[in-house]
Amino acid sequence: MANSDNSLAVFDHRDEGTTEAAWAADGRIAVANLLPVPRSGKRIVVVAAHPDDETLGAGGLIATAARSGALVDVIVATDGEASHPASPTHTPTQLAQRRRAEVVTAILSLDSAATIIQLGLPDGLLDRNQDALEQAIDLALAPGSLLVTPWQGDRHPDHEACARAAETVLASRPDVEHWQYPIWAWHWANPENAPWSWESVGRVDLDPAAHSAKQAAIGLHASQNEPLSDLAGDEAILAESFVAHFRRPYETFLLDSSGFERSIAVDRPAGALA
Repeated sequence: MANSDNSLAVFDHRDEGTTEAAWAADGRIAVANLLPVPRSGKRIVVVAAHPDDETLGAGGLIATAARSGALVDVIVATDGEASHPASPTHTPTQLAQRRRAEVVTAILSLDSAATIIQLGLPDGLLDRNQDALEQAIDLALAPGSLLVTPWQGDRHPDHEACARAAETVLASRPDVEHWQYPIWAWHWANPENAPWSWESVGRVDLDPAAHSAKQAAIGLHASQNEPLSDLAGDEAILAESFVAHFRRPYETFLLDSSGFERSIAVDRPAGALA
């Protein structure tokens, strides 16, 4: 189960959730404005609360940006040691070691030149360690960077902490853009009552190479996609019905209205919608 400080925002990842077919049938994401992928010389800093967030939410962006010559930094805030709290076979330390290795392999499969920063902050307690997270983000950014984080409304406290840390840092860095990627919102939200303004939604289309790289990288997070064992407490965290949201040929990012206008004005790709 995951939750935020708002007791009304509790959800359980074991619930069926909203299907990918329901999101696809709505159609609004697939026609959202195209976002410009960072090009040669520009720095993109991707923040993940847990190992696999970066791959699920922005793996295709990382692969595409790397091929375009952008400089990619990935900050992984925690080691994800709390993913299986009832595991009879893995201690939190063992899970941390396994997930630290998985995330390095996955990121390097997307961009072999990526800089990976693993902070090792406590899983589930990022809100108590925001100073360290803010310092790491601030240090990684360069003028004109693109900062990509989990979405502030994702209903996971660690995801929300990443977005808050980013906003704090960006208060003194007006030249840095901020894109946010939903993870769990695809599970608990639904198109009819989407928890965002559709005007704030943008997408990055993935060519076959980027899409294939992302799918392969998702599979490298085996501790989350496969059971740790056949015993109770070792079940896979990410059901295929949930991972289906990240099989799309595009990735979705949320921006505030001013940030969105700034992004599409800088470099509007051919075919972008008005």
